[in-house]
Parts: sequence; C-alpha cells; structure tokens
Amino acid sequence: MSGTATISVENITPFAVWVFDGKKEYAIPFSEFPCLGKASVEQLMHPTLSHGFHLRWQELDVDIDLRSLDHLEDFPLYFESPESTARNMVAESAHEYKTKREKQ
Repeated sequence: MSGTATISVENITPFAVWVFDGKKEYAIPFSEFPCLGKASVEQLMHPTLSHGFHLRWQELDVDIDLRSLDHLEDFPLYFESPESTARNMVAESAHEYKTKREKQ
C-alpha cells in the first residue's frame, strides 16, 4: 500500500498500549480508547501506519491520528451526525454539547 510506514507495538500494560513509529513512542491509554482496552493482545499486535500519522487496527476498526495523542483534549472521541450537530446549535446551554472528556 502506498504511503504505508512501519509501526511496532512495544508494550501492552493493563492501562495502555505503547507504539513506536520509528521516531517517537506513544502511549495510547485505554481510558481514552476503551475499544482498545477490550481487545485481545493478539488483536493489538497488528496495527498499520499510513502517511506517517494514520494508525489503524483493521480487525478492530479503530483509527487514531498519532498527532492527536499529544493533545487528546482537542480531539473528542465521538462522531456527531449533521442532525445532532444542528440540534446542538440550538441547545439552551453550552453544557448540552460538550465533549465526553469535558463532562468527566
């Protein structure tokens, strides 16, 4: 696949999976990515890296932009459909459309 780079899983703890892209090691906390925390060790061992930043676990259908790991608070972990976004624009108060991380 064009644009594919090497990524390796360096460690798996009860709290995070550690990956190395050849330049930097990243800790991906299961508290922030619960779908990874539910995966088996075997499933976690096979990520791919495209374009130097697009980390993907094909079997788990999980995609992470490595650049987001340095500033998780700027990258909410949920998708809003255009319909829900429109509802949020008319929300009565700001707390109705905060990200999941902000609510914690």
